[in-house]
Order: sequence, then C-alpha cells, then structure tokens
Amino acid sequence: MSGRIIIYFALGAALSVLACAEQKTFSELPIGPSAVGGGNSATTTSGSETGGGAGADAPIIEKVGCGWFEEHGCWSTARKVALEECGTGAEDPEAPMGQVSDDGLSCTFESGIIVSFDEPIAKEMKWRFSIHNNDELCMRFEYEDASPLYEKRYRLVTSLGEVWVEYSFTNTVEGFESLWSCPGQPLVRSSCSLPTGELPSFFHSSGSSGASFGFLNESASVQPLFYCH
Repeated sequence: MSGRIIIYFALGAALSVLACAEQKTFSELPIGPSAVGGGNSATTTSGSETGGGAGADAPIIEKVGCGWFEEHGCWSTARKVALEECGTGAEDPEAPMGQVSDDGLSCTFESGIIVSFDEPIAKEMKWRFSIHNNDELCMRFEYEDASPLYEKRYRLVTSLGEVWVEYSFTNTVEGFESLWSCPGQPLVRSSCSLPTGELPSFFHSSGSSGASFGFLNESASVQPLFYCH
C-alpha cells in the first residue's frame, strides 16, 4: 500500500436512480428544488409533496421513514455493481496500479480498464470520471459540493441505471434532509440517519503522484475502486 494515500470521505446523502442510457452532464440532472418546480412544496392528503409552481407535471415526492431504506437500498446496490463490473483489482495490494496519461486526464490498466477524468488529476479536483471496461462504459461518477451550507450532490451510473443524490442541511429538528429516487420507485424525501453503506460514502486521494478512489461498505471498510500513478 506504499504510495497509496487514502482520504476517507464519508457523507450522508440522498440518492436517485433514473433508468437512462444517455450520458448527461451533472448540471442537466434534476437535483433538489429544480426537480420539483422551484422548491415551494405543498403537502397532499396522502402525505406526499409536489412542486409548487410546476403545475400538474411536477413530480410527486413521498416522505418516507427509515424502514423504506431497508427494502430499497439503491446506493448500496449501485455501489456493489460498480465494484463488480468496473473493479481494477485494487483490493489486492499486489495488483498493478493504473498508469496516468501525460495530460492527467486518463488512467489505463493492464486489464483494459480506462478511467477518464473530466479534468486533469490534481490535489484540488472535482471528482467526476467515467470508467470503460474494454471500450464499454461500465460506470460514471460525479460529486459536487453545491453550496457552503452543506449541500452535497452525487451521481452514479451503472448498468442498473442512473443514480443521483442530494443531501442538505435544513432548519429542522433532524438537521439534515435527503432526496432520493431509486429504480422503479417514486422520488422520496427523508430525514433518517442512515447506516454507513447506505449513504453515498467514498474515499479519495489525488495529487502529483496520481489518484485513488473507492467506496465504504456497510462495515465502514474500504472497498477501493482504483489506484492510479
């Protein structure tokens, strides 16, 4: 593990899976208030919310309790698929690391896997990248610190579909709120404190020597996705 510096980055989050093969930029995804017509929500008799200002076309948001996530663990499912289909053998300390290109925009492994970054690897960089396995796109990941008021956004695309996430601070007793949409499920909102593994939790490291990235599982153990140098 020499030279493989790991920075843990575990954050609570909200998540969404949109079944869509088309590649989009992060800014094109319906995140938070923009997904519900401006953020002025109205509660219906069923306990659901709808965007106040987008009319009948506004998506309905269901308020759910913590038990909902026991059945619809979509972040953990997407994470496992990403590791299975796009893994580079990084969990093996003896496995060869990927080679970073001269421009810092890609990292190539002997297995044929290529990690393509949206911007050159640097100490301060936005974590947005795609992974191709033998020329086939197998995953896309994007993370954004959307505001200074602790609003975090995530996007994970695998063969199961597209997952986006928003986790933000609110002036409520709970303090934080998450917005989720899983495959085949309605858009939901929750104030639950979720266990590690069901949150968009990841670790990363980057600098002049290369980059590394991985996820945290249910036991808060590291599941490395790639090491590049």
